[in-house]
Formats: sequence, structure tokens, C-alpha cells
Amino acid sequence: MLNGKNVIALRMRRQYMGEKASEEEYETLFRDLSPVPTVYWCCPGEPPVLSERASFDDRLFNTRRRARREILKGRFQGGTIGYVDRQDLSLYGSIYRKAPKAFTQVQEELLALLRREGPMNIGLMKELTGLLVKEITPALHKLQEAFLVFEDQADNEWDRAWYLMEGEFPELNLALNRGEAIEAAVLRFAYRIVAFDLPMAKSFFRLPVRDLKAALDGLLAQGALVSCPVDGEGVRLLLREDVALLESEAFSIEPSALALHRNDFLVKAMEQALKERFDRPDWEVLQYLLIDGSFQGAVYGKFKNGPFLVEDVWAEESVRHRKEELLRAAKEANPAPESLPKRYCGEELKEG
Repeated sequence: MLNGKNVIALRMRRQYMGEKASEEEYETLFRDLSPVPTVYWCCPGEPPVLSERASFDDRLFNTRRRARREILKGRFQGGTIGYVDRQDLSLYGSIYRKAPKAFTQVQEELLALLRREGPMNIGLMKELTGLLVKEITPALHKLQEAFLVFEDQADNEWDRAWYLMEGEFPELNLALNRGEAIEAAVLRFAYRIVAFDLPMAKSFFRLPVRDLKAALDGLLAQGALVSCPVDGEGVRLLLREDVALLESEAFSIEPSALALHRNDFLVKAMEQALKERFDRPDWEVLQYLLIDGSFQGAVYGKFKNGPFLVEDVWAEESVRHRKEELLRAAKEANPAPESLPKRYCGEELKEG
């Protein structure tokens, strides 16, 4: 049986949540954690970030990469917005593409318009076709899921142009074997999460269970993955080489408290279990508290345009003595003066 704390320590190291990633390390990490969404409940047009992992301002870094089309916006997990490295567009396109069985009249009209007139924004589409914005937008989203059109999110402006994928990315190959593409993505996931099970993979990738199970069974048959008990977690899947590494080497973890947003890679991989443990009827979860590498609390409040309302910073009994550290983590995630926590574990806090 593998030591659970050793697994967590290796996970934190590979997530760069101790020693932060350089730009080169970050680019590799970004590819492994893809598709990367934006921070949960952010302003439209915000670039993606990997919270708590970079040794630099990755918001600015990814803004520049996005403008240079080194990372690309698309619709992936369940049709949600995410970003992938341009080098991985064919990989994730082959996994997530939803080709329509038949085009609607609006979709056909928009495709014909882009082929005839070239890139344009929704306002010009409306002017040239007479269609309503509420007709154009969902049609574009479906074409985006089919990897037929590309929304150029070069900055956070609202007036964005739409392009035909075939004209902008001639290297795009959607004929990759989908099963092999899923296996390749799962191996990246396995390296960064270290130990996982089918529900965790399902939670992150948002693919049909049969597709993920086929990929996992294939990787187990190849010997790339092995099934192994982990202390405190039960039976988990790991890379074969990681089992040997964890059995032969001990990894240390520095005490830490981080408030991770709901689109964070680790949160998405453990989302169902986190909901069962931390959801409550009175307030929404704003962030989950990752304490020494394990989720052991949550920041509760209300999402709103502008600063969020932070009602309660709650932690499990075993870590409640770390009050100042946990409050500091909550304040760093919600820095606006209007977002000062009102309570700690249900007890009202004095102002300031």
C-alpha cells in the first residue's frame, strides 16, 4: 500500500504549488492540465490562469500568449469554454468535437457568410443576414463545438471576430484516433494528479464513462497504468513508474493553505466528492480550501458582479486552529475590501 501523504506531496510538487513554475515549466504544465478554463465567475474575456502555480504574473503571460495565438479558445468539456496550446488543438479537437448530424438553416447561412465575406463579428453578421443576435450566438457556439469556427479572443473586448477554422489553422487534424487521443490526455492527467480513479477522470474530462473506461482499460492492459491501494484513499490508478518512485522515495510537503476557485484543475478532478462534503443550503462555495495538499474546508458566500460577498470561512475540526492562515488565504482569493469574511467556522468576526 502506498503512503497517502507521499502521494499528496508528489502531487503538490507536480502542480508547482510549493516551488512555483518557471515560464518553461508553466507551458508544459498548462498543456498537461488542459483544457484550461478561466477562473470561475470572472469577467468575460479574462485569460485562463493556473492559480498558485506560477512564479510570475500568468494572467499577463497568458494574455500575451492568447494574442499571439499560442493558446486557443474553444469549447471542450461539455461544451464549456477552455484554452489549449495550439500544438494540442488536434488532440483535444479529436476528443471533444461534436459534429452535427445536420446543420440548421442558421448554421448553414453563417458558414456560407464566413466563406464568402471572411472573418467578422456578430454585429456585422446581424447586419448582413437580418438574423437576431439570439439566433446567431447559439448557432456559432454549436459550430464552435464542431471545430468549424474559431472565436478570436485576443483581448477582453466584447467586439470579437469569428473565423473559419480551416482558414486559420491548416494544421488542424480531426482524424486522429479518438480512443488513442483520450489515452494520451489521460496519461497527462495521471502524471499531474498522481493517483486517481474513474470518477475523478469523469469529473475532469466530462466524457462518457464508456469512453473513459475503454481508455483506462487500454492503458492498464498496456501496463502504462497500474491499480494500487493508497492509504486513506482506497484503490487508485497510477503511472507504473510512479508506483516504483513512491515506493522508493519520500517526498515532503510544506504546510500551506490555498483557496482554489471552482474551475481549478484539482477542484474539477474532485468536484463530485467536494460537493458532497462541502455544499450547504444557505451559501454558495466561492473557493475550496486546500490545506497541506488536501481539501479540508471552503469559503462560502455569494457570487455577484463586482466583489463577492464572503460570509463564512469554514474548515474541518482538525485544522481550525490555523485560523489566521485560513483567513489570509480567503482574503488573498477575495482581496476587495467589500469581501472581508464575516465569520470563521460560523462565529462572527470583528471588523478588520
